[in-house]
Amino acid sequence: TAIVWLSAMVVNIYGGLLSLFSIYPSLSEPLTHSQLTILLTMVLLAHTIPVEVGIAKKTGVKFWIMFLIRFLGAIAIGAILNGIYSLKGTLQDAVEMPEFLVPGHLGWGEWALNELKNYGLIIAVIFTLVVFVHLLEVIGFMKFINRMFLPLLGWLGISERMLPLTVIGMTIGLAYGGGLIVDEGRKEGVKPKDIFFAMTLMGLFHSIFEDTILIIGAGGHWTGVILVRAIFAFAVTFAFVLITKKLDDKKFARMFMTKEFWKRHIEKQSE
Repeated sequence: TAIVWLSAMVVNIYGGLLSLFSIYPSLSEPLTHSQLTILLTMVLLAHTIPVEVGIAKKTGVKFWIMFLIRFLGAIAIGAILNGIYSLKGTLQDAVEMPEFLVPGHLGWGEWALNELKNYGLIIAVIFTLVVFVHLLEVIGFMKFINRMFLPLLGWLGISERMLPLTVIGMTIGLAYGGGLIVDEGRKEGVKPKDIFFAMTLMGLFHSIFEDTILIIGAGGHWTGVILVRAIFAFAVTFAFVLITKKLDDKKFARMFMTKEFWKRHIEKQSE
């Protein structure tokens, strides 16, 4: 199943799911619901690495640091979930994938046709999710969620300047929130800690509607996909806040931010 996570990291979540559906019939034994939840939760924490970590770099965070946060974070949450499910003995029943999702032992022609069907299904799922998220925006649910997150993010140490941008990234997607932070990061007065804490939280917990619905639909259990992932993301971010509390902006920027960010903000402040 490592190929599933690798596909998700290199391509995206949809690529990872296609790999899962393709290899599932060839597994020596079916995955349990706990194993599938662990795998899919790890996919949620570390996927589309070249693009999403690239966005983080554009905001000013060092590429390798954000990569390690997401990669090691995924491994850590996988270990945590494995411990929880093993100790409690929950979700140990085998997963039975719907027949239309798994190709089985097919000839080349049948395999190609089945793959086209899978791509069509995923396109339909994406379209449905986009419509669903748009409806949530229309009825005002997204604004309600945004207001709910604001006090919690402020408590984490994320500044008022970054709060709304972080919420957008968490609810709609890292590409949106990160893009806004890239623009905000070009302005004067931005603090390196503000950007780093916002991108760390977004990196571990973003697209909480679209990606979450998709992963639960693929068989992930809400305890891992939503509950443990949310607690883990906030805990990791808060840990960085506590660990770096005594670092001034210059030391923090040298450790965690790119040379471009240093030249644009720290050197200018020193002049």
